[in-house]
Amino acid sequence: MDTDETDKIDLLTVEAIKVLIEFKKNKITYKEAKKKFKFFTGLSDEITQSFISKMAKQDNINNIINFPERRKKK
Repeated sequence: MDTDETDKIDLLTVEAIKVLIEFKKNKITYKEAKKKFKFFTGLSDEITQSFISKMAKQDNINNIINFPERRKKK
């Protein structure tokens, strides 16, 4: 079976994805994620910042929306 360019794994892309996963799991800071993601992707500061700032981290209390408690009707 012949292979083409789409069958090859781009190691820089894999590393960029790992950075996003680390950031989402709250293992690295925003600043570290931005620096690493920019390095692996070659994207501009503006695009990198926009991309990462929109991601929500897991286990972050700021990601939880507390709804008011419902009162039981009698």
